[in-house]
Amino acid sequence: MNLFSMMYHAIHDLIKHSFPKPSKKDWSEAASKEILGKNPLEALTWRSEDQIKFFPYYDHQDCENLNYRKRFQLPPSQRVHSGARLWQNVPCIRVHDYDEANEVALNHLQNGADGIIYDLRQVNTVDINRLLADIDWRYCSVSFLVTSPESLGEQVRKFAEKNNHDPGLMEGTLFWENAPENGSGFFDTLSSFTGFNSLGLYIDASSPVQEITGALLKAVQVMDMFTDQGFNKEDVWKRLSLSVCTRPDFLVEIAKFKALRLLLYQLANAFGIHDYNYADFKINARTASCATEKFQPHGNLLHGTFAALAAVTGGCDSLTVTAEDEKNTMLTRVARNVSNILRDEAYLDKVSDPVAGAYAIDNMIHEIAQAAWQEFQLKTSAS
Repeated sequence: MNLFSMMYHAIHDLIKHSFPKPSKKDWSEAASKEILGKNPLEALTWRSEDQIKFFPYYDHQDCENLNYRKRFQLPPSQRVHSGARLWQNVPCIRVHDYDEANEVALNHLQNGADGIIYDLRQVNTVDINRLLADIDWRYCSVSFLVTSPESLGEQVRKFAEKNNHDPGLMEGTLFWENAPENGSGFFDTLSSFTGFNSLGLYIDASSPVQEITGALLKAVQVMDMFTDQGFNKEDVWKRLSLSVCTRPDFLVEIAKFKALRLLLYQLANAFGIHDYNYADFKINARTASCATEKFQPHGNLLHGTFAALAAVTGGCDSLTVTAEDEKNTMLTRVARNVSNILRDEAYLDKVSDPVAGAYAIDNMIHEIAQAAWQEFQLKTSAS
């Protein structure tokens, strides 16, 4: 044994002696003293919004039956210019006036945003050329939130032709507020746009289990509709993506995003889609504007930051932090910068999956996934 090995073992022996590995019994005894002799595993147990019971302490024994979780950890990003944990900063712009929306989009893109989402639900007609004036789609992500996308697909195709853009290099998503009833025409139109997810499903905010269940039901509805029309199931699945609300319930939200991705993988297998990686499915996380009086004047900043932190840690692919007042330029700048600060100053981009292997998180993922899958099966069998 050389000198380095001797020093290495000596240091580790010293660490083990100085910091002995605690057991659940050790923690329980220490915690009991803090709560006047009560049993902490009873007194500190809590329930989520979905009434799922979670315990205050987990150790390796609680994960003996969760070894499958090791196969579902987020891999490092394949984009060499990014860190190991890649997500896009994509503010959402509510469109009322095309030129005004374009000006706001350019401001976002020139000041740190990686892309934008145009919310088109309040307009009757869409003029994509005015919305994208002076925006080079090849170097950013452009997404749309719509009620009905029938004419938008053709506009996107014509825009690419007019500007000599390679469709394969244009990234973004076409989010549907409601699951489509028929969309075969625009599906064919956008077939060459391989980086553009034309079947984006917008999931309403609810409890974690209900959000996951709703996402699975919408995904099944879309898969069934397009495959019944003769489209290849793998092609349809690759076009799917989700926009899901994120909230500041930190641990539960992390577990929600991971449970959602886990069940999407299970759903893909149920459709016989096996050439698919757990991390491939694109998920947008969006915060809701919050103006709680007791936390003003910075309530929405706190709310958005915690919610964003949970979504990024949970594995979202893009993040939309909503400003408290979309007309206030300072507040929109603050909301946009939340994502950049998490990446450039908090360094969340340095580790692909910072909670991988965490006993508590793995148990929460398992419990939420079980509850959501059971609810999904009940609603599927009832329909």
